Amino acid sequence: MLRKELPGFEECLKYSILGKRSFLTFVRNDFIADKVERENHEQVTTAPQFLVERAVDHLLHGLRYKCTILNEISLSCLSLEDDKESDLRYDIRIIPNLNALTNEEQILLAKHMLVDFTMPKPSDDLMSTKPVQIFIGIVPWSVDTPEILDGNITKPHKTVLKPSITVADWLKHKFWIAGSMPDESFTSTNNNISGTNDENDVDDDIPETIESVRIKNDFSEVHIEPSVRRYILDIMVHLRMHRLAYHSKGGGIIKDALDSMILLCKLYSYDQGKNYVTPNIVKEMSFIYFPMHLVLINSARRDPSRLYGSDYKLIQEFLDNISKVKMEMSSKLDNPLFLEYLVVENTLNKIVPAI
Repeated sequence: MLRKELPGFEECLKYSILGKRSFLTFVRNDFIADKVERENHEQVTTAPQFLVERAVDHLLHGLRYKCTILNEISLSCLSLEDDKESDLRYDIRIIPNLNALTNEEQILLAKHMLVDFTMPKPSDDLMSTKPVQIFIGIVPWSVDTPEILDGNITKPHKTVLKPSITVADWLKHKFWIAGSMPDESFTSTNNNISGTNDENDVDDDIPETIESVRIKNDFSEVHIEPSVRRYILDIMVHLRMHRLAYHSKGGGIIKDALDSMILLCKLYSYDQGKNYVTPNIVKEMSFIYFPMHLVLINSARRDPSRLYGSDYKLIQEFLDNISKVKMEMSSKLDNPLFLEYLVVENTLNKIVPAI
């Protein structure tokens, strides 16, 4: 049942466009190093932010949008130019390295990213004069091995179990899902130039995966039973109280997670041609939404069982064994959120789904 890999970039972009939300994309540091070396030899632009930019151009070809790379976080860069960009429908901003933002930049970005957790309506797109602003944050990550754990091989959990997303929680929760980098196979075939697309673009050229963005956008009509809604709440409560969750932060599961999960489930149901949400859809979407928001313990001092007399050394040994599994599987599956996925799977196995 465990979803082994991160959601694809195309899937994240599609749901974020429909849901009017921002999302994250993970890239391995060794991938970046290979691209830098290739860029030096072949004199081509292969940095992750440019790959993301070309992927957006390819997938949203035919829509009225603008895609820019934010090399700095400032009021002038974040603000919308209403008089010049009033004909735009989507304003997409790419953040090259989210983890590298300073505290001041994080505060400025969080204030600018106003997230509306209400269900988007088709009429909103027709009445709104401002484009929908979507941020794509790139998060570099590396596979830790015992040789690079600061010489402290006896306690690998101190380094390995550190979160991949290091920005403040109040900024991280502004992004709703996280996925993998776009595939180079289709980004290299796109000849479009980043910027505003002409209104004369041929509609038939729009990829089928994003075509639903331009059609009805009536996913708000998808029905969800009260029992399925309670099922989502049960998952949230169990995740907050999980053995590996950091209880002082509620496991990272905020109250707005319910609305986000309902929206994501409705988007998926609509995309699959269904007008209702089933428990199986909730399970599948749980692997897409919850992992990046989870806050897990990375130190024996944060383990809740210490309050009941658990031995400190046993907790350390337990975390060390978990970190070894994470090191192996994260590298194998190319998924920095493997442990979070494992926690979600363990939680779903404990809850009886709604009938």
